[in-house]
Amino acid sequence: MYRADYRGQDQSRPDAIRKVDNLIIPDAPFDNCTNYRQDFRGRDQDRPDPVRQPDNLGPVDAPFDNCTMYRSAFRGSIDTRPDLIKQFDNISLSHAPFYGLTNYRCDFRGDVGVPPSVIKLKDNLKLDDCKFEGCSRYRLDFRGIAATPPHPIVPKDNLIVGSSLDCGRRLVCTCTCKHSKIPTKTEQFSIGVR
Repeated sequence: MYRADYRGQDQSRPDAIRKVDNLIIPDAPFDNCTNYRQDFRGRDQDRPDPVRQPDNLGPVDAPFDNCTMYRSAFRGSIDTRPDLIKQFDNISLSHAPFYGLTNYRCDFRGDVGVPPSVIKLKDNLKLDDCKFEGCSRYRLDFRGIAATPPHPIVPKDNLIVGSSLDCGRRLVCTCTCKHSKIPTKTEQFSIGVR
């Protein structure tokens, strides 16, 4: 079946539906209405009465004895000046006695009193009265206690387990190769034809 040969059943064409034209101005009263913002005019209203703000720059009908609107010319109420309080002078010397005291650290001297007794430390370099036999505090002068030298240690033969050194030597001698004898001179063998 091919699409070009296909024909469906005959049907009538549907009626065309015409859409409403939204650009045509309808037949309605449009006195103060429009579709454009710049042509829009609202309904007429009465203009309100203007409200006049109070004048804040004009002078006020009030007594201004010591008042002004300028800071440079302002003068407050007249007050009495407070009494001058003299600060304490901490630099000048007072009239108190100074016995061995000063304001400088280098010249400071404490109270005059009895000097403490001198404590003599123990001399740790002087030898005591005990006996030092074979002892010294210096390594160069050190002498140990005379002792008998230990027995010499003879190493065992490591060739044969449990054998003496002589047995090991004999085993080495037996392992040496024997000298071979000089071969005797042999006559040259020739094949002769008679």
